[in-house]
Amino acid sequence: MKKVTLFILLCIPIIGISQNIVVNPNLDGFGTEWDPFKVGAGSGVIDPADSHTDDGSSSYLMVSNGTSTTHIRQKFFKNKLEAADYTFGFWVKGATGTIVRPVVYDHENIYGADYEIKVTDTWEYVEDTFTIIADAAISIRPYLITLGVSVQIDDVVFGKVGSLSTKDNKLTSFSMYPNPTSDILNLQSQDQNSIDRISVCNILCQQIKSITVGKRAAQINVADLSKGVYVLKVETDLGNQVLRFLKE
Repeated sequence: MKKVTLFILLCIPIIGISQNIVVNPNLDGFGTEWDPFKVGAGSGVIDPADSHTDDGSSSYLMVSNGTSTTHIRQKFFKNKLEAADYTFGFWVKGATGTIVRPVVYDHENIYGADYEIKVTDTWEYVEDTFTIIADAAISIRPYLITLGVSVQIDDVVFGKVGSLSTKDNKLTSFSMYPNPTSDILNLQSQDQNSIDRISVCNILCQQIKSITVGKRAAQINVADLSKGVYVLKVETDLGNQVLRFLKE
């Protein structure tokens, strides 16, 4: 297991999900409902008005039982995932200093890194990368580590991490800022190679918008996008590169 703060997604048909917390999410056909485990009284799906996204969906309030770690878990059917690295992330809101952790079950728990909430009552994104073996009964699990507190969980992301096919493996490096962003995303080539085209895709790599560039720098207006995780496909003469950004 390794921690990846900026990962590359393989934009080909894959098993992957980007899912709000609702009463019975199906997760792209590969899951059953969310199963609370050792949660405290008051846990459950709550008012959509307080969710991470303004789309009428709900978030999940996870309350500590006061004596042990607690989590909710989403079970996948067996034999659906190939052996590979996968990223698992979610949005969380709670009190400053509260510890949460992304966990994937693959015959045994694979623990991600602890994440400490930085700002009280502000949505923050948590993610880690996990190596999964094939033919396993997969379960993704947002954990609440701190005792005696509660957090909200929303917009779960789970998908395969891959490498990109490029020409001669000589990729251009880019500066992308600000990330997260609420309106304008700036992209700047760090060498002399120009950017041919930029496509904005959702986490399943379905294209949302595309612009032709023809120079070393570009600005993308993402103000019309809903809050969440997005993929930026950048096409150059040396090949295609994929970056990830967060829309606030």
